[in-house]
Amino acid sequence: MRAKTRLVLWVLVGVGILPALWVASKRWKVEAANHRVEIVLDWEEVRSLADETGAPVDQVLRRFYQAGARGVAINEDTLGEMQTIGAVEVAPEPASTGRRRSRRSAPVLSEGLPAEMTTVLRIPNGALRARLEAALKLKWRVTPSISDEDVTVRAAWPELSGLGVGFADDVIALVRGAHMEPVLRPANFLGANPESIRGQAESLKMAGGRLIVFGGDQVLGYPGSVKETADILTANGLVYGQIELGKQKGEENLAAALKGEFVRVHSINPVEMSRMGPSDAVDRFVRAAQERNIRCLYVRLLPGAPVPPVNANVQYINQIANALTDDRPSMTLNFAVPFTPYESKAAMRCLMGLGVAAATLLVATYVWPVSGLPMVALLLLGVLDVALPLKDIGRQIVALQGALLMPVLAFAVLRDALDRRYGARDGAGQPLPKGALWRAVLRQIPAYLSMSAISVIGALFVVGLLSSVQGSVKVTEFRGIKLQQAGAILIVLLIFALDISSRGGLRAAKARVQRRAVEIWNQPLMVGGLLAAIVGLAAFAFLLARSGNDPGVGVSSVELRVRAILDHLLVVRPRTKDFLIGNPALLLGIALVSLRRPKWGIPLLVIGAIGQVSIVNTFCHFHTPLMISVLHVFNGLWTGVLVALVYAFVADRMQSRASGAIR
Repeated sequence: MRAKTRLVLWVLVGVGILPALWVASKRWKVEAANHRVEIVLDWEEVRSLADETGAPVDQVLRRFYQAGARGVAINEDTLGEMQTIGAVEVAPEPASTGRRRSRRSAPVLSEGLPAEMTTVLRIPNGALRARLEAALKLKWRVTPSISDEDVTVRAAWPELSGLGVGFADDVIALVRGAHMEPVLRPANFLGANPESIRGQAESLKMAGGRLIVFGGDQVLGYPGSVKETADILTANGLVYGQIELGKQKGEENLAAALKGEFVRVHSINPVEMSRMGPSDAVDRFVRAAQERNIRCLYVRLLPGAPVPPVNANVQYINQIANALTDDRPSMTLNFAVPFTPYESKAAMRCLMGLGVAAATLLVATYVWPVSGLPMVALLLLGVLDVALPLKDIGRQIVALQGALLMPVLAFAVLRDALDRRYGARDGAGQPLPKGALWRAVLRQIPAYLSMSAISVIGALFVVGLLSSVQGSVKVTEFRGIKLQQAGAILIVLLIFALDISSRGGLRAAKARVQRRAVEIWNQPLMVGGLLAAIVGLAAFAFLLARSGNDPGVGVSSVELRVRAILDHLLVVRPRTKDFLIGNPALLLGIALVSLRRPKWGIPLLVIGAIGQVSIVNTFCHFHTPLMISVLHVFNGLWTGVLVALVYAFVADRMQSRASGAIR
């Protein structure tokens, strides 16, 4: 009866897998269709480089285009910057004579500024005067007084100096003349409202803008009109570029309002660049594009580049371009565009919820004899699992449930198979034949792969329930990564530590748990055991700190170099904790239990839970392309087998030497 029940439940799990596979294939196609990466340079840096070397700026731009750059970021000019370069002369002028109104009755322009305070600006350039007039009308709703070259504005210069006055037509023409895209960087302004934001967007479009990366520490419309900014940008065909790690105020709200239809931008700030070699920077940009769905690389020029600096910087850009187009998966150098929207349908999510419910009941049949009220509670939970994915928070809950329980199910199935085939007898008193361990490792590879396949089902449930274009650009994230990792490992630990199993019925299960609990409680406290427990807890805490979408612990320089080597050798490196720790420990643990060495095998099985949990964890980072996650897991599995064989070979040699010494 139990076997038939399990068969039905496995069939229902398979039913839930089918829509998850459909969503995964849809996501795969969307990600594969957008391999366009845009290398963007900073206009001020390019102009300074040309000025320092005496080279015409248009020729420098063309050389960068030939090297692979496709865009130039142009900051919006401000009056203060125009004064610095001599394009604007400031002549403060007192208020006009005549009857003055009291300060109390004087109209306020902004920040408590009386209307009678004026600033006179001498601007010989007619185009700049026109830009100033348009900016004042748009952003401050003030019409200046223009007489010949003088512009009189009712505002104090300290506040007026930060006013953005648009973009110079000649600069945009130079960029377009080099076949590159002007990436405009407007700044937010005080009192931005839907009407003025609409006017700003129209002016950006007229200036030839498409990709917009906001300057300063705020997005346009912050704080009160960010949602309107999203609608207006979309209506004008403008693409928002969100700076990764930039932390601009309002960026999360703007990204959410755009529903993921924007481009992520990665840059290395000048302080970091001063401590980083060109090759390290190249690797970082390539990883950003390949592993985090970054589609715009805002590349700062090399600080203190060797002579000749133009050649050095052109070579640097060319190295980035070649690395992007030569590596696998290869990228195309082109203007960055958002990912095509995609998402799972409601009916599909309900079927996936059914699969998760069936998996939950399967875990129950393997782990504990369930009947009566507990079974009714599980059935009610199953009904909820089917309905909850209709809501966003419900999708998160059911995805967490599947991610948490599928690795546990893999160990429950393994535990049942090992008990039936090998029992719990300990053969530690009998020496192992020479080479027995590595041969056992080879024999247990199918069991190891079967467990991994069950854990992959958990990853599929997460991918199917939560994948969307919002996830691809990190608007939405799986919120249960640390809980999934910690919970699954702890459950596996409890299963083996307390000998939790459904075999023999409820009475036998209770007796086993009670006996093991008493044995653990009465275990003498040894210094070695205490130290081992402390080290284990510290390692567990470190593991959790390193997990998640925003790890709390950084990576050492040595590990970064090892990662870079593995990336070059394997295209996509396996996770360190997988191929060096989790996967080899699991395979060795299965082999040792099969050799009737549970004293050593079971602790290794618990450590092996790290690898199985990591399989699911790898797919929980939706901003990582699906193909990259697949290669992470695949490379972790086969390299884990090789490392396990090496560990087994070393252990066999050590045992042979120890046996020879005793004889």
